[in-house]
Amino acid sequence: MTEIAGTVLSTMIGQLLQVITNETQCARDFKREFDSMKEGLETINKLIGEQDKDNCPSTIKESLPKFRDLMYDADDILTDCVIRQEYKSKGLLSKFLPWNFFFQLRTCKKIQDINQRMKDKCDHLAKRLELTRGRSFLTRNVSEHFRWEQYYTSDEIIGLDSDVIKIKEWILLRQYKLQRIAIVGMGGLGKTTIAKLISDDADVSEHLKTKISVSASQNHTVEKFLSSIIQELDKNLVKEPAKSGSKSEQSGSKADDMLNRIISCLKERSCLIILDDIWDKNLELCNKFFSLLSKSTLKRCCIIITTRDQDVATPVGVDEWLVHKPKFLNENDSWSLFCKHAFAKVNKNCVQQFEEVREQSVEPFEEVREHSVQPFEEMRKQYVQPFEEVGKQIVAKCGGLPLAIKTIGGLLGSTGSLHKWNENWKSFCQPHIKGEKYDIMASLQLSYKALPLHLRQCLLCFSIYPEDCEIEAEKLIHWWVGEGLIQGNDSITATELGFQYLSKLISRCLVEVVESRCCDRRVLKCKMHDLVRDFTLVMAKEEKLCSFDDEGKQKFDKHSRWLGFTSEMDAKSLEKCPKLRALLLMTSGQTPFERNLYSLLSLRALDFSDNKLDKVALNKLFRWISSLKRLAYLNLSGAERLEEVPDSIGKLRNLHLLVLRGCTNLSKLSPSITYLMKLIVLDVDSCGMLTYLPRGLGRLCHLQELSGVRLVRQPNRRSCSLLELGQLVELRVLRMSLSNDIEITVEENEVLSKLNKLKILAINFDPKESEGRNSPEMLDLLSPPSTLEQLYLRCYCHERLPRWVSPDSLPHLVYLCMEEGYLLNDICTGNGSSWKVEGLCLKDLPKLKTDWGKLVTEQMKFLSYAKVSGCSELVNFPCHSSDKPSVWRRNPY
Repeated sequence: MTEIAGTVLSTMIGQLLQVITNETQCARDFKREFDSMKEGLETINKLIGEQDKDNCPSTIKESLPKFRDLMYDADDILTDCVIRQEYKSKGLLSKFLPWNFFFQLRTCKKIQDINQRMKDKCDHLAKRLELTRGRSFLTRNVSEHFRWEQYYTSDEIIGLDSDVIKIKEWILLRQYKLQRIAIVGMGGLGKTTIAKLISDDADVSEHLKTKISVSASQNHTVEKFLSSIIQELDKNLVKEPAKSGSKSEQSGSKADDMLNRIISCLKERSCLIILDDIWDKNLELCNKFFSLLSKSTLKRCCIIITTRDQDVATPVGVDEWLVHKPKFLNENDSWSLFCKHAFAKVNKNCVQQFEEVREQSVEPFEEVREHSVQPFEEMRKQYVQPFEEVGKQIVAKCGGLPLAIKTIGGLLGSTGSLHKWNENWKSFCQPHIKGEKYDIMASLQLSYKALPLHLRQCLLCFSIYPEDCEIEAEKLIHWWVGEGLIQGNDSITATELGFQYLSKLISRCLVEVVESRCCDRRVLKCKMHDLVRDFTLVMAKEEKLCSFDDEGKQKFDKHSRWLGFTSEMDAKSLEKCPKLRALLLMTSGQTPFERNLYSLLSLRALDFSDNKLDKVALNKLFRWISSLKRLAYLNLSGAERLEEVPDSIGKLRNLHLLVLRGCTNLSKLSPSITYLMKLIVLDVDSCGMLTYLPRGLGRLCHLQELSGVRLVRQPNRRSCSLLELGQLVELRVLRMSLSNDIEITVEENEVLSKLNKLKILAINFDPKESEGRNSPEMLDLLSPPSTLEQLYLRCYCHERLPRWVSPDSLPHLVYLCMEEGYLLNDICTGNGSSWKVEGLCLKDLPKLKTDWGKLVTEQMKFLSYAKVSGCSELVNFPCHSSDKPSVWRRNPY
């Protein structure tokens, strides 16, 4: 099915209702066509939703991506209508009747065309569904699960010794009755092999007499799963065979009876139970099974589950410290594993050639034997070295993934031809599901199909990033939001939800963490294994979202919806991609985009961050950007030569996210930015030349993240004041800078306290003045809401903290950061209450004399992580380091 359709559809249907309700002046035909489009979209949504429950026939699957074109066309029209209503509500549109008439006439024709195309597609799809009714869908090209034999033989144990030793130590602990261990990792990483090695280990067998190993695929029924366990019991308990194999059992007895039978068989025994390939669909069954085990009279039981989803481990009761994540094989182990599979025939041919040479030799046999080692090594070097060069390239491509190494190694091991090796290597580098990488791609496809729809569509976005690219998580999530793949609600913002989605993909072992924030483990940078990326290329191409060449590099295509622009591409070719909805600059450069972008009117996301365009090119770029009335996400962060954001920015009425962080020469932000009523993110942080934000910022009532506010002592009629911030009641994140001579008026005392949804507050004081004229008493008036979870204070020049920095005023604070100040010894103010802070950062506080021992035992009992540097007077801190920041962690065990 089309993976992007679901979220877009649900969002559009909701917006359609709003448009239809508000368009009270519309002609009857116009409203009727809108109603028809709504019904058509709901029909498509239902049809596609039904296909997602089963395996979609290939004939139907091929037609489904065409619906996306319809939906995107409908989305363009809908967005235009919403923007028009925005203009009308603000009195910026003439009410002159002909203008309304012609708009409705043009739009009505477009909608009629979409509705007719939609009807034709729905009728066609419905007929195909009717033809397939009563027949099972085509067999999937992935196996349900992989058994021991597929990965494991005793002579293949390479690079897993440390994994086995670690888990053995856990198992051989004596003080447990029921122990649960999880092995978590992506498909093909060796989880099953590790579990099998442990099961066969002599020490483990002595410790746990009875062993049961079953695979629980995501399609297993309860009865099938329990029946597998009973069959294992029949094999292992020879002296006391289970009677559950009776006709009544085999005919499908109730799950509770089968569970009780299993528990009865295991009474008074010590056992090892391995549940391989557990998915979230198996959680209810596993929990019920484990609950019965815990109540039984087992002597000792260890349960090992293998899973691709870390979020499965906790719900089934696995402690965090008993979760093992196998690492990818290192270079040496990867090469050793590859050689075992790939060089058998190569070495055999080499030996055979040497024997032929020896037989033809006229030298006496003894002389040949004496000198046989040297010529053999020379011949081996001459014959084998070219294979090794190709092999090392292949191993590097596999990225330490055992399944990939063994798959390609086994394929190459069947031939001793260098020509065949080179052919297979080239084929292996091309993204495809069948052929040399079938087993790998089938395994990944299994993980992909197990994802909920909203995570699948987010995963496919990774396809446009180059190989080995380290992706900034925030930029990625902003794109998701701008594209419309994520919708926030009253309880959680779209950005927060995006980080949750990314964490889910990481927990499913499909995305790797490159860098994370220590205090809360929020991902800062991520990447994707090469072979997982190859899989996303296949799926994105199948979905007709992007197009790629044989080397996996993105190319221009008239049907493409997303494009990651690299330095190797020619900007003139962008004219070939009129349907683009996302254009992301992957490498910095001075490419003259402005001449080639006027056809990209459907863009929703534009990320030109860190570009090297000069002032003239940037001005031309803004003239083009102002024509993108449907644009929802604009990122120009790090554009060093950007000096001014012009008035034309006010034309982007659909803009939701505007990111200009780190534009060091930006000195003017047009007041027209206050017309962008849909903004949820405005980031002008680290723009040192920008002295103020324009007045009227309080109009942006949907703003959730505001970074870079600068408040001065005497705001003028053009600058935003502290008082205006009180109107931004949806704010979750506020990063602001205060001059040291700011004066807080009586009216401004309660401004921050009105922001009841605020979670993150960062206050930077002007570092240019070492002794500010403001007093702690004045800053005491800046009382933020009790909802605050993270607080950052930088360049705070007083010896005591504001009185609101206390556990009584901020009961939900979990992270506190203080940098570059004159604070003395009262990190914790209040009436003896204890903080719930879990993370702490202290940097360049040379006067701080707080007793660390007292701090962590009395005042911050929940503290688990701290980063300290430049605090030479801190008393009893155990981790001082002169050359780098010291990290302290509380040992949880």
